[in-house]
Amino acid sequence: MTPPEIMSCLECRNRKLKCDRKQPVCGKCQRTHRECRYPERRIHKGTRRRDTKILEARLGEVERKLAAARAAQEADSSKENSRGSDSHAPGQHKSASSSEHEKSIYTDELNATRNSGTPQRQGPSSDGDCFRGLNAQNDHQRAAGQVAQQPAPPEQMQRELFQVYFDRIQECLPIIHQKRFYDALKLDHGSRPPLSLQYAMWTLAASVTHKYKHLCDILYQRARSGAHASEELVHGESFVSLYSVQCWHLIATFEAQRMHVARAWISTGKCVRLCQLMGLQHMDEPKRTNTPLSPEECIKLEEKRRIFWASFMGDRWASAMSGWPMTINESEILTSMPSSDSAFAQGIEEPTLSLKDLLLDNGASRVTSSFIGTILAVTLMCRNFDHIHAESTPEELGSDKIPGFWKTHRKLDNLLSDAFMCLPEDLRISERLRDPNAFFLNMTMHAATICLHRAAVQKLSRLEGQSSFLAQSVARCIASARAISTATRLFSQQDLSRINPWTGFCLYIAGLVYCHDLRLSHEPTQDGLSNVTFLLVVMKSIGMYQPITEYFTVQLEIELEAAQRGRNCKLGQGRILSSPGNQRCDTSESRSRNGDEDSQSRESNSVDEVGNMLSNLQLPQPMAGILLHRCPHDDASEIGSVKTVNDSSSNSSSPQGQEHVRIVGGPFAAGHKLPSNSPGTPFNNPSHYSVQSA
Repeated sequence: MTPPEIMSCLECRNRKLKCDRKQPVCGKCQRTHRECRYPERRIHKGTRRRDTKILEARLGEVERKLAAARAAQEADSSKENSRGSDSHAPGQHKSASSSEHEKSIYTDELNATRNSGTPQRQGPSSDGDCFRGLNAQNDHQRAAGQVAQQPAPPEQMQRELFQVYFDRIQECLPIIHQKRFYDALKLDHGSRPPLSLQYAMWTLAASVTHKYKHLCDILYQRARSGAHASEELVHGESFVSLYSVQCWHLIATFEAQRMHVARAWISTGKCVRLCQLMGLQHMDEPKRTNTPLSPEECIKLEEKRRIFWASFMGDRWASAMSGWPMTINESEILTSMPSSDSAFAQGIEEPTLSLKDLLLDNGASRVTSSFIGTILAVTLMCRNFDHIHAESTPEELGSDKIPGFWKTHRKLDNLLSDAFMCLPEDLRISERLRDPNAFFLNMTMHAATICLHRAAVQKLSRLEGQSSFLAQSVARCIASARAISTATRLFSQQDLSRINPWTGFCLYIAGLVYCHDLRLSHEPTQDGLSNVTFLLVVMKSIGMYQPITEYFTVQLEIELEAAQRGRNCKLGQGRILSSPGNQRCDTSESRSRNGDEDSQSRESNSVDEVGNMLSNLQLPQPMAGILLHRCPHDDASEIGSVKTVNDSSSNSSSPQGQEHVRIVGGPFAAGHKLPSNSPGTPFNNPSHYSVQSA
């Protein structure tokens, strides 16, 4: 065995000198009187590089084994899902089984991930980097326990739901800039939109698509739990952001569509409070300096302005739906209207008006977009909130001095009339109209007119000598109901999934007018029954996409059934009096009373049974905030009584023009819980009322 080669000393190696390798001290160290030390072993060059290659090879082998194990696990899960789908009952519908199969696949993935604690690995996307970061949880949601462990939906599902949202939901809620949102998805975890906002968008998109409609409840629960988790686990107030406001507004919108009244009101309150924390109600204060902004800054500023006004409308609708107080004070708003849709898409700064400017004379003529028109219409609609609930005694209502109620009534009526006359041509109802927001703003203004004059009719019906004002209010209600029916016929051929969710309420209001027309004791208008039937057909079609419309449809069907049964009862009992100059009414009435007593009693008993059945249903009163379901001073003892008013309608020139009109309450007026119960409420032309000579 050859002895190991002697190495140079450490001192000569450091000084890069040739060493003679003499031991124990080399010659150079001896001459320079330095300490001479030799290394204990030889240092081999290239050792570190060789170890790194070995480690890389071992790491690659481990990754290959891990990928093979994951592929085998996915294959096993797909086999189990296919077995479950094949084991369905033979008589089950194919569409139902396919939807349940998709839901089971999604649910199985969620359960498997929750049990393993490791999110499923998603395959690479072939459509670019736009959706590359959708499955990664951000820092806030990683700390949210169970929410962070839940996997995101498959990328194909994400792409489809995002596309549906920007194609259908964005038209009614233009609060998110599409390009800015997609660009933000490619940012790091802390800067991209939170998963709670994405789940809220997916929830609304899934609710209008048949393919993913069965998953909207799961997506909604994810969105709500993620929004709550971001509030509870984030230190300080960093959760107060534009994304949080948008998330809560979309959550409240979905809850309102499902008629979760209390929950929608609370979620809307959270959205409004976040807006106030961010100061979005004072964005355009006069003392602020106007500096030029870049397109990105303009888009972000416009998003803040749009989410504030969307929250404003949500606050109005939530209070109108529940009857509870509003959060935003209209007089404290210092934020201008949103810009036009084209300026928002291009990031162009555009001067706009304030809400006060739109409410001035000819203010509606300066509306530049359907979204601004919708804000104006909802504002006018929900100004009825305080007006129709104002307490006024019958003495004040009938006095010569104009009380506050009638001053406000005249002011609101003038605002609505001015808005109708000054509305731009491209936002009016026509055969060429394709904008769902423009259609909705027209429906809302007509519904506001009906609500306003309906409250006036209910108050005037308790007074004497007010038939001229009564005829005006009744005529406005009938005209607005017919306008809604006509506009619906023109727009019913469009895609109903794009219609605003609150359109069903406007159709319901118009249907109430026709139902009250059928409920009276005179001959109804010819188009009343056909119009209300058509409205029910359209509402059922809209209800396939908007669940809130299903609720209004059921209410209107009950109203129509009650009106028809009540009218049949009146016909059987001979309660329809003759028209002026007809002398055969008394004879027919006496014959009916004397000859058909058995049939009358049977019909009366059947009507009473229906009334008791409806009373036991305990139906809620829809839109209690802007619909006066019961007059404040109606006495229960007066229900069903005969009220007398002076007839000075269009036939005042006839000899019977100054005779008294007899208005008989409907047979259900004594006990049913119908939402529009108002005994003796005239909703048709007073000239058609049955007249009884004094």
